[in-house]
Amino acid sequence: MFIKNDKGFTLIEIIAVLVIISVLAILVVPRLFSMNDNASIKMVEDAISRLNTHEKTFWLDQKMVDQYKNDLDLFNKIDYDLGADYEWVMKDQTSGVLRFQENDFLLNRTPSTKETFAVWELIE
Repeated sequence: MFIKNDKGFTLIEIIAVLVIISVLAILVVPRLFSMNDNASIKMVEDAISRLNTHEKTFWLDQKMVDQYKNDLDLFNKIDYDLGADYEWVMKDQTSGVLRFQENDFLLNRTPSTKETFAVWELIE
């Protein structure tokens, strides 16, 4: 006489659950990394927006008091500090590399003139 033991799972059931978990992991993990990259890009775009606000504000201030000389003079007076999360490597007054979360983003700067302020752009 055999006693039937219904406690526990069969090997087939355990393998089926592992397969389902593996498939879900294969689908979800790449999206999580993609979301992190997208967040980094959004943060850098926000930093570029702040750079452009600095440029515009300082340019307008200089124009209001009629002290705008040239782009290089303006470039040397602006505070380009974006905070502790960003490392800024300025190549020259027309380009630079912004490092955020160990990723480098190349930026280009259109110089200012007496008619318009300088604009920073992310180079893709």
